[in-house]
Amino acid sequence: MIKLSAEKLHEILRPIREHLEGIWQNYRFENDMPDTDIVSEGMCVLTSRTLLYLFNKLGHGDWYIEGGSPDFGAGYKPTGDEEWYWHTWITNGELIIDMTADQFGMSSPEILIAEYNDPRFRISEAARDDMRNYGDVESDMFLARMWAESILENLSLP
Repeated sequence: MIKLSAEKLHEILRPIREHLEGIWQNYRFENDMPDTDIVSEGMCVLTSRTLLYLFNKLGHGDWYIEGGSPDFGAGYKPTGDEEWYWHTWITNGELIIDMTADQFGMSSPEILIAEYNDPRFRISEAARDDMRNYGDVESDMFLARMWAESILENLSLP
């Protein structure tokens, strides 16, 4: 497997994020979801699955999805004094890539690449079990493959 630095990842992810913003807007429209000022809102699961599929296709198969709910002592906390939020991201056990953290406010960038032990992200065994139980919902996997294929068709990626 090719190891990518955080700088190289950001370079790869910037055009992907821009492409996904159009996909997210279309998805919202097609599914009668409310308009929002933050286009990434509610897109973490599909985006994480899209990135995972895309990274596998590009030969970076050491990534996997993590996340969870505050109900299981897990999730995402934008800053130290806020509550935990239900959220998903991808990781390789060293770095975290979160393409939708900005949905939680201005303190989170559009593309967040963090060390695995970053205190804004928390995972628990109960959350891992919940994520496994959440499973590979076929409709989500179908959309993730479509979104990833759109990225591959429209962007020149390394």
